Amino acid sequence: MINLQITIGDTDLHYLQKLSDYFMSVKTHHFSVKTFSDLPNLLNHLNTESTDILLITEKLYKQLHNIPPMTLLLRENGVGSNIKEHLSIPKYQSGSKIVEQMIHYYTLQSTSEVQFAPNRKRTALIGIYSPSGGSGKTTLSLMLSKALAAKGKNTLFISLEEIASYKHVLSATDETSLSDLLYYAHKRSDNLMMKLEGIQRLDKESGLKFIPAPIHSDDMLLSEDADWYYLLDYLLKFSDFETIVLDFTSVLSQRNVELFKKCQQLFVTTNFSFQQNAKLTAFVKTYGEVLGDKLTLLANLTKPMVEEVLVTVEGYDIKTTIPYMERLYQNSSNGIGQQMDDSCGEALMALVRGGA
Repeated sequence: MINLQITIGDTDLHYLQKLSDYFMSVKTHHFSVKTFSDLPNLLNHLNTESTDILLITEKLYKQLHNIPPMTLLLRENGVGSNIKEHLSIPKYQSGSKIVEQMIHYYTLQSTSEVQFAPNRKRTALIGIYSPSGGSGKTTLSLMLSKALAAKGKNTLFISLEEIASYKHVLSATDETSLSDLLYYAHKRSDNLMMKLEGIQRLDKESGLKFIPAPIHSDDMLLSEDADWYYLLDYLLKFSDFETIVLDFTSVLSQRNVELFKKCQQLFVTTNFSFQQNAKLTAFVKTYGEVLGDKLTLLANLTKPMVEEVLVTVEGYDIKTTIPYMERLYQNSSNGIGQQMDDSCGEALMALVRGGA
């Protein structure tokens, strides 16, 4: 949660009140807001008080002498030619978009670590993995993430897939993505947590926060193992997320194995096909002792493809079964949506230890 001092300058009193009220209602960040409709009081405030972000109309901006480093113009019908290169955002848009764009620009421009509210709870890292593709691993990862978020849990979804299969379910139009976050992790950026705030996006339907899919698959293929370890360790130490859900690739790499060990829980899936059951058995034989009670096995029957039902694998019981759903994905005005009924939600939430 970011703590920011925001100053707004605009001669439109109604707009000032509406925008200020919205900022104060935001739950994901903590904003202290000062509003000014006249130049003398605005100048006095800027000369005597500190501010993290100044949102200001072009009319008032032109009368300033000392411009705060992080100043965003509230653009109405275009920006004057003499200041067209200045950072600006549309004045008349939803409050959520103003906050999103404001945080994005702030995190790009700032060179020092942002101040976050204390993390009062330990962040739980939950991984979902399948040793074979086609098990519905990403579907379950998204379902679990959304179910947690819908219950009010501050949840972040990250996929390790090189070619993301979730783009149509969690869509983002911005240019920033997981590619950028990995770049900052590689550089060991001093303000990595703040960069995350500017990159992450919100699924409005569920309240889930997610990192948009990488722009290029090579960004994932060429990323260094050490950067992933650093990123996850950093998030577990400094973020205020209650839960981070990792959607693993099916590749059994050294990177994945090391990240398995960082998970509080690791769910390994099968859809009861012969191939997946065989690979699941081999995985448990090899890594069951290493992972111990972190490991939970589950059957994903959201699609009807059962060939061989397992009850236990190398001493590990199949803990729960995600039921078959006839219309798992449906088109909507907001894109493709996941349909999750009560039985599916209950089965998913039953997986999470102590806190769901």
